[in-house]
Amino acid sequence: MSIVLSAVLLGLAAGLVFGGRLGNLSRVPLPSWFLGAVWAGLGLQLMVGLIPQSGWGRPARLGLVLGSYVLIVAALAGLSVLVHRRRLGPAIQAGLALVTIGWLLNFVVIVANGAMPVSRSALESVGRSAESVTSERFTKHVEQSDETHMSALADSLPTFHGGPVISAGDIALAGGIALLLAAGMAPGRRLAGRPGSDAALP
Repeated sequence: MSIVLSAVLLGLAAGLVFGGRLGNLSRVPLPSWFLGAVWAGLGLQLMVGLIPQSGWGRPARLGLVLGSYVLIVAALAGLSVLVHRRRLGPAIQAGLALVTIGWLLNFVVIVANGAMPVSRSALESVGRSAESVTSERFTKHVEQSDETHMSALADSLPTFHGGPVISAGDIALAGGIALLLAAGMAPGRRLAGRPGSDAALP
């Protein structure tokens, strides 16, 4: 189970436990330009699988990955500004901030190393090999080494047997997703935060 799926399930469960409803998520408005940017960013990452992993393909693959991260970071920053201006609740703002921070942390370590470094020892502890990750068609990973920059932000945190190896950025990203879902499911006008706020985003 991926870290994102785990975060989604945790957020939904927490929302239900605290009296929220799935239908309330529709009150969390997402502008069309934000959704378009996210889909475009994900599309760029999918294109990585169509390019060879060696030769000219390496810089091309990196360019696509970095382009997708820049696009989604810009979209998250723009959405954060709009959410703050519309004075949505602090939990919504905090969740969005965590998602943005997590995405940025993963972005900077990829920029520093040309790909996301992944720890061989952490992979072995969950029953996987480095080759199984770095040779995948859609991978953006390289094996972590003594030459790795910003190694504290690499994928070096094991989860469970057969599960993923995650990074500090992944933890922030997952926490933000869970918080956004739980807060978005909250009953009544608790989502809006302060009186007089307008939840509609352009």
